[in-house]
Amino acid sequence: MKRFMASVLAATLLVSATLTGCQSSGQTASSSSGGAAAEQKVNLSFMWWGSQTRNDATLKVIKLYESKHPNVTITPTYQSFDNYFQKLSMMAAAGNMPDLFQFTVGAATGSEFIQKQLVEPLDSYVSSKVINLDDMSASAVKTGKIDGKLYGVVLGTNTLAMVVNPAMYKKAGLTVPTNGYATWADMEKDLTKIKAVTGAYGADDVLWADNVFGYWCGQYGQSAYDTKKIIGFDKKTYSDYMDLHKSWVSKGLVPPIDVTTSEVSNPANFEIVKQKSAAALIYTNNYDTIAKAASFPLQLIPMPGPNQDKATAILASQHMVMSSKSKNKEEAAKFMNFFINDVEANKILDAERGMPASTKVLNALKANFSDNQKAVADYLNKISKSATGESVPAPANSDNIAKLLNDLQEQIIYNKTTPEAGFSQLQDLAKQDMNSET
Repeated sequence: MKRFMASVLAATLLVSATLTGCQSSGQTASSSSGGAAAEQKVNLSFMWWGSQTRNDATLKVIKLYESKHPNVTITPTYQSFDNYFQKLSMMAAAGNMPDLFQFTVGAATGSEFIQKQLVEPLDSYVSSKVINLDDMSASAVKTGKIDGKLYGVVLGTNTLAMVVNPAMYKKAGLTVPTNGYATWADMEKDLTKIKAVTGAYGADDVLWADNVFGYWCGQYGQSAYDTKKIIGFDKKTYSDYMDLHKSWVSKGLVPPIDVTTSEVSNPANFEIVKQKSAAALIYTNNYDTIAKAASFPLQLIPMPGPNQDKATAILASQHMVMSSKSKNKEEAAKFMNFFINDVEANKILDAERGMPASTKVLNALKANFSDNQKAVADYLNKISKSATGESVPAPANSDNIAKLLNDLQEQIIYNKTTPEAGFSQLQDLAKQDMNSET
């Protein structure tokens, strides 16, 4: 993936100079009489990934914006997440990047787009109030920044949480720890009892590295990534995590890895939904999907382990970013502002991308929230009062580190390597990446 993206992005830089007349953009229509210029006609393009619900709502918001701005036409592109960045890379290589696209600033996947300066910094549009972030907290705005520059506006706030089935806890004679587990050992005791009494897994695979390893590192004052060293954790932190995961799989407290990998992309298929486990660790913007699929009561509680507050971060579910190649940056910025600040638009979007970061929008939507949305809003409100964790942006070219983390996790579970040997591989790859940057 890295090699593919690097090649197409490099191609972009070569071809972009020859494509100055080929960008999708705007045109100016002048009146033929009276000397007054007619309103400028603008063509924008916007690309995103997500569920059919998200797709339908986004199309409605585009129509709403076009009705309020008759001179603007927005070409939509919906793409499944599996091939999203591959398609975006091909569009970049062809000099046809969308003016606006959904993105996650700071994630390893797609980090090369910022490194190659294909994403436009937005600071000047915020300074001029074309994009108004006054109703957002500094922590929400910060999720879109790298090295002090704002690259994306947050489309929804998000955080990690533990979701439990209270009925299975009661059946096992346990009380739900409403403030979370103080230690992972405490959690293991409960999972062991749940498995013994109910025959189900104690939990879904709560230690799958994609989502939880960064939180684990945060508990020990470390991070998954480091802007200079590429990886931000030491051997003990990595080995302890992998040893715990391997132990829980071997004891049957969490599902085997083949079950996990078949379910991880769709929260509606988690074992907790099928009452085959009593708990899962999730991003809060997935709670509504899981709760609807479960059709029985669930409960959100804080993440397990020590130093919860230091490790828990308020995150962005996604951002909207602007192509540096856009020919209509000012108009693109106006649509961004509409998307995050317009109450009517956000009633259509219905917080599907996560809780709105604008307090003005959030307050306007609260009255019509479903019970699931209220549960997430209440949880985020509670957690945000104490959470001090920060998500360290993944350095450019670090998507290979993310892939190796997952590959090694499988190899460790299947006894094909050890955590210590796996850490050495990660160190070697990080050194290669650092050398490639110099």
